[in-house]
Amino acid sequence: MILAGGAGRRMGGVNKALQQHAGHSLLSHALERLRPQVHTVMVSTAEGHPLAGFEDQGLRWLADDRERHQGPLVGLLAGLRHCPTPWMASVPCDAPRAPRDWVARLATVLATQTPETGAAVICTRLRGELRMEPVFSLLHQRWAPVLAAALAQGERAPHRWLKTIGAATVLFDDPDAFFNVNTLQDL
Repeated sequence: MILAGGAGRRMGGVNKALQQHAGHSLLSHALERLRPQVHTVMVSTAEGHPLAGFEDQGLRWLADDRERHQGPLVGLLAGLRHCPTPWMASVPCDAPRAPRDWVARLATVLATQTPETGAAVICTRLRGELRMEPVFSLLHQRWAPVLAAALAQGERAPHRWLKTIGAATVLFDDPDAFFNVNTLQDL
């Protein structure tokens, strides 16, 4: 699942997924990094319509299930409800340097966990502190009703929700790999 439903507020309201970085759209970067790691690629947008230039890419387009721009958890919920496999990997559209093996690394850690875990998330170390990268996650579909209930209760923070479900953390030592493009200057 590529999360591309944000409002792009820090970019003046433009569609962040279509912004150019190093000669390609951010969505192209996300696809290039994620596609070899998964069976099917879904893209969550506010409206659920294909983005210009991506209509014939074999992607499954999903609408966020709630009112526009309520954060990445609504995109995760849409994905969990429509994922054709029991497990769903999620990545933001604005992280052009994502590792090419992050899904496998999360799956490897989950294989050593108890069956109840059913979720893993990436952590990086920045200046000695661990920092969760909450939308780089691997989730089992069974979390869909739990996430729906959390959203109904007003939860909007992915890191908080992942902590409440006991997601396993997987350390990646390169925080630059998870750099998020948030402003036009970041491009």
